[in-house]
Amino acid sequence: MKNRPPFKQALTFDDVLLVPQGSTVLPRDVDLGSRLTKKIAL
Repeated sequence: MKNRPPFKQALTFDDVLLVPQGSTVLPRDVDLGSRLTKKIAL
């Protein structure tokens, strides 16, 4: 197969367990923005 992806392992959300913990990150320090294109920000 010449068109095979270069990765050997893939994970889905069911494969990862996130444990709730405290954090020192404050909400005002978080940026959830994303760029859809050079001119369009979300």
